[in-house]
Amino acid sequence: MTAKSSRKTNFRMKQSVKSFNNKRVLDLSILSKKEIALFRNSPKQYVCVEMLQDGYHRAFSEVFSLLRSDRDQRSEELPGSSRLQTPPLEEQREKLETLRLHLSRAEKAEREGSWTAVCEERLHLGRYFAHHEDFWLSFHFYHSCADREFGGRSKPATEARLHLADLYQQKGDLEEARQQAEMGLKQAEEGGWVDLDGRPLRLKACTELGKIYSLQGEVFLAAKDYDKAKKLFHQGSKMATEGEDKSVEGEAVFRQGLSLHSSEDHHAARKVFSTCIEIFSELQDVKGLVKTYKAIAKSLERKFRRKTSTFVLLMHPSASVLSWRQRRKHGGDSPGVGEVSGYLPKQRPAGQAGRHLSVSGQHLPRPGSASGSVQIPPTGLQSRL
Repeated sequence: MTAKSSRKTNFRMKQSVKSFNNKRVLDLSILSKKEIALFRNSPKQYVCVEMLQDGYHRAFSEVFSLLRSDRDQRSEELPGSSRLQTPPLEEQREKLETLRLHLSRAEKAEREGSWTAVCEERLHLGRYFAHHEDFWLSFHFYHSCADREFGGRSKPATEARLHLADLYQQKGDLEEARQQAEMGLKQAEEGGWVDLDGRPLRLKACTELGKIYSLQGEVFLAAKDYDKAKKLFHQGSKMATEGEDKSVEGEAVFRQGLSLHSSEDHHAARKVFSTCIEIFSELQDVKGLVKTYKAIAKSLERKFRRKTSTFVLLMHPSASVLSWRQRRKHGGDSPGVGEVSGYLPKQRPAGQAGRHLSVSGQHLPRPGSASGSVQIPPTGLQSRL
């Protein structure tokens, strides 16, 4: 290579480096102050400054309050709890951005008087945080949607109320869950709305109520309050049927059968269990069929044991004596010979047809009979007659 060509190559290389450096400077100059702040500031600072600069002061106040509440709750948690395994809310950029976006939209809709849009944004946030299992935030946004003075009876507010019923049910607060579901059902019937799948929202409310009534019935069943339990199980079965969810209906009917079984109404229980078999067969639910057949077997076994116990008691010779002693204790009459002999094998005197007349419980001989004897009571009873 000649000296001339070498100089040309070096010149081109210098020009390339210079051009590359200029390009980097130009690329850096494109970044805005917001983009620089995104990397320079913490997620909390960036989101809060954004809302204030855009004029959404209510949204900023709500986010700031939620961040403070998160810090307070985390400080009360025991070491090693699941809550402390996740970073604080103020360090989770994606969640903060979601809060900023939808709360800003909700504030804008509120200024315009579009109350349904406000509820839709808050319903979206409730669902978002339920998906991420931040249930305390879900409770906050579902309540802020359902309990609003304006828009509180809209479709998104009704959906939020049904979500609240489900969350309270998972939490174990069945009475609050029942209240939310009953209000949701009333609003759904008044509005006539449908959900995202095109099903009437009323059906979802009936399904939720069916679950809650059945769970409340189990509480009273455990406390052996069979009347209230049967009433709640019946309501749960009815609501589940109206909700047109066969799976929930099958479970509700099964629990109703268990309550009847526990209250010793075995005939009615087997009728209800037969309905369970039809439902679980239609669903091809093997587990449901197995537990239903087991329940039927237990019901038959208990009924058989009770009948056997009664039969043995009546056949035992001491049964009549005990009955007579109880009456004597309370001032009753002594038992007649015929009354006692009703529980014992009858003995026919020799040479007689065994037909007797009975007067006041005593077996008297037939006129003209060869023997005037009566049936002899048990030895232990003769001294008492």
